[in-house]
Amino acid sequence: MSAPLRYNISNWLQLAECKSNNSTDLYITVKQIIDDGSHRLQGINILVNHTQYGTLFACLINSSGSILSPDPVSGIIKEFSTDEICAELYKFGFDVEFHINQHLSGDQISFLMTVNDLGYNKLRRLYVQDKPDGHYSEYIVVFNVDKCPGWITPDFACGKKPFVDALIHSGAMNLTDLEQTKGFDWTWLTSIVTIEDVIEENGYSEE
Repeated sequence: MSAPLRYNISNWLQLAECKSNNSTDLYITVKQIIDDGSHRLQGINILVNHTQYGTLFACLINSSGSILSPDPVSGIIKEFSTDEICAELYKFGFDVEFHINQHLSGDQISFLMTVNDLGYNKLRRLYVQDKPDGHYSEYIVVFNVDKCPGWITPDFACGKKPFVDALIHSGAMNLTDLEQTKGFDWTWLTSIVTIEDVIEENGYSEE
């Protein structure tokens, strides 16, 4: 009897290459939805399909757009975590672990080393209520957990003023609009991560 199939991936798009241990009729499709300028929807859509029963599981991650409604309390668009996605996939026989190991470019790791040396030790997606209509914008940010302790909470959403105050007082840095970060891959960022862990998992060391 052959050993079960196990996969270590560093990008959600690689899921399409994974096979189920439960049935050859099960397969995964991954669709990257790119904003067409209408700001209606963007994100990564992951689907577990069966040749007879159709789509059995679907989730949208790294998502934003006008057709999505954020949670009325937190202002966050709710999504499955990495662990929750892997648990759902395992239910259908897809034994998958998600790691960023050896995935990010040298330039991106070098940049993360620099911001880590500046005292920003965490990296996350952050929703900020900064639109005139009260809606939230999504930003990729690094922050110092001692200066912004509330930001370590996964469901935390920020008001415009405290967000700007954190930027001014060096508690955080907004990476979204930096020219230096254009072209960096953030599709893997689905949780709050420690920057040193990202650097080490990509085979680098600051020692």
